[in-house]
Amino acid sequence: MNSIRSPKFSPRPTPLVPYRGSMVRAVLTALAAFPILGFTLLGSITGTEKVVLFIVGFGSVIFVHELGHFLTAKYFKVRCDVFSMGIGPRLCGWRRGVGFTFGRADIGPPMLVASVPTTGGAVSGTGAQADASTSARTSAGPIGETDYRISWLPFGGYVRMLGQDDMDPAKVSEDPASFGKKPIWQRMIIISAGVTMNLIFAVLIFAFIFRVGVNFPPAVVGELAWNSPAAKAGLQIGDRVVSINHRPPQGFLEFTQLAMAAALDTGDAKISLEYVKPHRKTIHNVSITPVADPNNGMLSFGIGQMLSLRFGAMTPRELKDFITALPQYKGIQSRDLIIAIDSIPVHGFAHFYKILQQCNGNPVTLTLESHGTGKIHQLTIQPTLETRDWVNHFPRILGMKPRCRVVMVEPGTPAAKVGIRRGDIVVRVNASAHPTISNLQRAVRENPGRQVLLQVLRGSKVLTFHPTVSAKGLLGVGLGYDFAHPVIAAVSRRAAAAGILPGRTITSMVVPGGPNLASGGIFPIKNWFDIVTLGRRFSGQAIDLSFTGHHRPVQLTISNHDARELSKLKYAINLPLSALMQLQKSHSIVGAAKMGFGHTMAWIVRTYQTLFGLVGRTVPVSQLHSVLGIVKIGYTIESRGFTYLLFFLGLISVNLAVINFLPLPIVDGGLFLMLIVEKIRGKPLPVQVQTAIQTVGIVLLVAAFLFITIHNDLPMFFGH
Repeated sequence: MNSIRSPKFSPRPTPLVPYRGSMVRAVLTALAAFPILGFTLLGSITGTEKVVLFIVGFGSVIFVHELGHFLTAKYFKVRCDVFSMGIGPRLCGWRRGVGFTFGRADIGPPMLVASVPTTGGAVSGTGAQADASTSARTSAGPIGETDYRISWLPFGGYVRMLGQDDMDPAKVSEDPASFGKKPIWQRMIIISAGVTMNLIFAVLIFAFIFRVGVNFPPAVVGELAWNSPAAKAGLQIGDRVVSINHRPPQGFLEFTQLAMAAALDTGDAKISLEYVKPHRKTIHNVSITPVADPNNGMLSFGIGQMLSLRFGAMTPRELKDFITALPQYKGIQSRDLIIAIDSIPVHGFAHFYKILQQCNGNPVTLTLESHGTGKIHQLTIQPTLETRDWVNHFPRILGMKPRCRVVMVEPGTPAAKVGIRRGDIVVRVNASAHPTISNLQRAVRENPGRQVLLQVLRGSKVLTFHPTVSAKGLLGVGLGYDFAHPVIAAVSRRAAAAGILPGRTITSMVVPGGPNLASGGIFPIKNWFDIVTLGRRFSGQAIDLSFTGHHRPVQLTISNHDARELSKLKYAINLPLSALMQLQKSHSIVGAAKMGFGHTMAWIVRTYQTLFGLVGRTVPVSQLHSVLGIVKIGYTIESRGFTYLLFFLGLISVNLAVINFLPLPIVDGGLFLMLIVEKIRGKPLPVQVQTAIQTVGIVLLVAAFLFITIHNDLPMFFGH
């Protein structure tokens, strides 16, 4: 028999059916979850699948969340008109009894349709609309109640249930199959099922990746911030932290876990860290109170991530750009391995760092092994002086600062157009001779759109340029210090009072010694490295400094303040080293499941700690990111493979679960709270109250999203 629909009736849903709130709620939930996600990642993921990571990850976890609502609603016989993968207009879909269709489709209760015999018999049928819970029959069988669809925007999914509209509480239904007609305990299960599915999803993801194995940075000290709690407690580079507060981790302790323990602390209690020295088994214990990191305001121990001795993977373009910016590295290849420094074999970054700090500024020769071929080649590099972490300004060296030097010129910028080159030493800017980096930056910043006088020393020649500063107050140069020539650019008040003046060139340091000058002598000064080395060696002693063209030396005492300033410096070579990684893996399914459950619980706690930290102001708002921030991170950090995509999905799923179940309007936690109120009162809140609550919730979530996007994320895109 052929079947036709009665032309008398339009198969549109009744006024009680529409449920647009679920789709809006999915979007708003995402806006709420992503700021917290931006913080809780804390750099723990050093790679991403970029756009695929964002779209698939975000879409999958919201799809799983909505699937939880859908399955429990179906189980309790709540009519679901739509289950959508994605949001926005319908792309295509399938409905039992209707088949697979493209574009828009009718939703809601099916209509009774007329049946026409194939033999040409009369049309039969009532022409009346069926009850909302009744299905009509066609030649294809009964028409299903749910349109399973794919929508145009692949950011999650949503469910439309009869009689439950977050955006309009007045839209209720008296149909027994509607959400509102189900017992409160059933509605509570339906509301909480999305969060439950997200947590189950996270456990399964984490269990899978820990069975397969995934590389994470271990909790090994790779950098000690100056004057930090960890440095004061006696930790050293290379030490491995094995437990926090005497709670051994499942597997090994990851660096992220160590960083999060500090960042999410209240800041008023000591945290116990157990650690071991390199190649030792003896466990040491220290108690540390984290303090605010001066760079970002987050609580920290002052411990940086350990590096490996292998260069990171670089594309040919990235390698070319790196060598163009730093020509002394010409000859390096992607993923080269450092096997020796000055012919001394090295087996880890801690050993390499220790040897480097003893170079006294002299050039070092690195022995490199090429990745894949095993070929050995060498590279000689001039180290430089850099400030240690948590030091925001370059300290004075015995009360003096070197001149500034151009280390990079960006093509097409004002500096490049007038001919300024890498390696030029700045000797004058406008009326200021021998300017420091801060002097030059201030002079440029204060003259946007105007010309400045710039004199540089190139070889033995002094050249004069008149670049026009950009409207943003930039010249387009990168600046460093001229450590190769011991010429003074600026002095402290104490040094000036002793007779040391800018522009002078230091030639020697005289240190009084015993009868045979056993501990002293006359030391020639060839560069600023010599001054740093001697300053550290003779801390607390009186010295004489001699200068070119001046017969009378200047007497000076290397004070405790001088020694403190010198301790802020370290020798460094800017190698593109990758992070030290270790395989986190369980050799059994049960062990992987335990690790998956443990990581899920840990991330739940961390997300709540983040929220408490925001309220208590131990977590700065500047660390939060919205969708735009996550996309930016996805574009700027290196891809690390499919397991990291899965780990990222797990983190999103945990964050979505926690944020979704907070007692806030619009999200599931707010709806659950209103069900509790309904149970206590014996009836729902007045429609006007529910509407007001939902409206306030939307405004707050959108406002938070816009605030974080404008203040934290947009500056990332524009380089501020």
